[in-house]
Amino acid sequence: MKDITLLLVDDDIEVIELNKRFFEKKEYKVFTATNAVDAIDIVKANNIDCILLDVMMSDMDGFTCCEEMRKLTNIPILFLTGKDLEEDKIRGLEVGGDDFIIKPYSLNEINARIQANVRRFRQYNKTSTGVAFKEEAKDVRSYENFGHLSVDYLEHKVYCDGDEISLSNREYEILAILVSHNGEVTTFEEISKKLFGTYSDTDRQTIMVQISRLRKKLDAYLNICDMITSVRFKGYEFHAK
Repeated sequence: MKDITLLLVDDDIEVIELNKRFFEKKEYKVFTATNAVDAIDIVKANNIDCILLDVMMSDMDGFTCCEEMRKLTNIPILFLTGKDLEEDKIRGLEVGGDDFIIKPYSLNEINARIQANVRRFRQYNKTSTGVAFKEEAKDVRSYENFGHLSVDYLEHKVYCDGDEISLSNREYEILAILVSHNGEVTTFEEISKKLFGTYSDTDRQTIMVQISRLRKKLDAYLNICDMITSVRFKGYEFHAK
């Protein structure tokens, strides 16, 4: 996948130039910004496919910048950070981030993550070709019931007894993966590779945070609570009631 327009946001000019050269060699179209204000202006004026956003910036931190960008677009936003802290990951997900990459990082790994996020975002929005997440849907149905839980693969919506459950794009993606293995264990590695294109211990932590948020939303409905269970050291199991 080479037709990607990427926005790099970092106040370290040397880092941003290094990353820009790498991605241009991969045939990306690359925009750069060294502050949040310029980054937001670029998003307003251009069709960006993915944003690589540094958390620690002097004028406006990456979390606040992400919140402002989410008012404009729902494209994938990948955070770069030097802090491997759970509270930062939680905040990043809460403000609308799609991935969290810890420094030092491999540009080849970031490339794989960008490709995976953009591919899934395009698939998510490509309603004209049919069901999104075809690789997860066992029989490629547009609508499937799991007891009191219903998944609309075409509209990317989830319902409990007809009431829509408000999920983020990422929460829906994870649920789509889990229900496709109804009654089976889905490993951390399987989930990570489908979401990010790679797997690492950091991905495991990110998935745990995201599934924790997803479970809280499902568990708010009595008829579908406890449909996702943890399998120690392996991953998660979805089982219809």
